[in-house]
Amino acid sequence: MEAYLIIDDEEYKFEISWNVAEYFFVCSSKVSVIQVAWHPGSPSNTHLTVLSSDNYIRTYDITEPQTPQQVIALNPNSKNSFLSSESKISFSTCFGENSVSFDFGPAEEMQVVCANSSRVSKSYEQVTIWPIYLLHGNGDIYVLKSPLIKDRSQPAAKVIGPLAMYPASEDNYGYDACYILCLHTVPTCLVVATATGIIYHCIVLENSNSSSKEKLDDTSWGLDSTTDDSEIALYVFESVELSLSLNEEPDDVYSHPIRLYKDITSRSKYHGTHASGLHSVAMPFLQALENSLETETFEKLLSDETKQTCIVEHTICTKPFSQVDSVPVLGFDVIINDVGVTMICLLASWESVCLPLV
Repeated sequence: MEAYLIIDDEEYKFEISWNVAEYFFVCSSKVSVIQVAWHPGSPSNTHLTVLSSDNYIRTYDITEPQTPQQVIALNPNSKNSFLSSESKISFSTCFGENSVSFDFGPAEEMQVVCANSSRVSKSYEQVTIWPIYLLHGNGDIYVLKSPLIKDRSQPAAKVIGPLAMYPASEDNYGYDACYILCLHTVPTCLVVATATGIIYHCIVLENSNSSSKEKLDDTSWGLDSTTDDSEIALYVFESVELSLSLNEEPDDVYSHPIRLYKDITSRSKYHGTHASGLHSVAMPFLQALENSLETETFEKLLSDETKQTCIVEHTICTKPFSQVDSVPVLGFDVIINDVGVTMICLLASWESVCLPLV
């Protein structure tokens, strides 16, 4: 986090760091951090959401870094039985039943039970929530809806899923899912990456009449299983396989995770880092979809086989040949300053690569 100090009318900028949940992870040796993200609904911009290997989502306020403000069990009915007494890998993780990635969707309004409401006569208040899309290792996608609140008398969470995916696929669009990204387009687009280098682009289809009527009751945890009448579903309109080297052998098998990042210059563009470098993907089809909502040609455009495909660019290649050792990308960010928009990559060789984004 950035902080500013003024000395003799001179402004100095410096960074501040915190050890979040240090006591918990030291005492829980078999629990590790899977993913961390700032909560977009934090009024003070100090709330951090942590997904851990015990299949829990915890939200911390970094002003009180050792005490979680909210703890949500993503599947409280499952027990974390480990492969051995020394192993940190549970059976549910091996079967792909645990969450491996998450991302926040666009904000939406939901009616929540008031803190002073009685069981006989419930009263509701409207709050803004940021739904969290959860990706399991087996490819299932869930939605977690929970207000960012401290009042323990109010409900904690509502988990919906697994979401139906159309067209149906026997392999559930891959059993090796590793990362999910939510693009705040209209309609919302989910990007799902697999460890084999295949990426799926999905449109979130939601009943427009359900959002205003949806209520979060006073249960601490609820799981709504997907049915044929589910209010949320996914339509997979495109898949793309990333070329992972300039001269890839036919039998070359890629099994490294992919991390996805939004592009701050365009809602319909994202970047993916992996052991072989960086790919940039643009989806002009999403802009056409957004325009079709005004002309009522949405369904026709989805079924159009001639729709424009995504544009994929191998921006940085750190493994030009399959025989060469890979140099994974450890960090990625896009910054905006007076010079322009710059993309920065930190490689495993401790080199930084800076490229301008036009």
